Amino acid sequence: MQPIHSTFTVERICNASLATCWKAWTDPELKARWFVADIDGWETLESIIDVRMGGRERTAARDDKGVVHANETTFLNIVPASRIAFAYTMSMDDRLDSASLAVVTFEEDGATTKLTYTEQGAYFVGIDGTIDRTGGIGWLYDKFKQQVEQGQ
Repeated sequence: MQPIHSTFTVERICNASLATCWKAWTDPELKARWFVADIDGWETLESIIDVRMGGRERTAARDDKGVVHANETTFLNIVPASRIAFAYTMSMDDRLDSASLAVVTFEEDGATTKLTYTEQGAYFVGIDGTIDRTGGIGWLYDKFKQQVEQGQ
């Protein structure tokens, strides 16, 4: 099976300051609140978050069927309060699912901040990468939006 190659973008307008949004994305404790799986029946196995140039991130969780979902990230470019570029892979039970290059940007507009996430990916497992990944990323950024708007 040939990999599926695609690009997609997810945007969120957050009723929170740029400083609040940036901190929620880059502070390990705050990021873990929205980024690490908290789905009923899932068990977090690992959560290492080091958002800095050359930094790495690794998260792993076991779903309610026993499948381990893992994310490995390397941060490539960071412009404070503006942009984060990173490369990451996702796997399920040590089977590579995808490899992606992603950029998240932050733009302040008065009392709101526009977050734009763009991913270019190669999806290796028999799924439609764009549909599944867009839904998952959208879910994550809904959690992010909720967290920053509640001031957590």
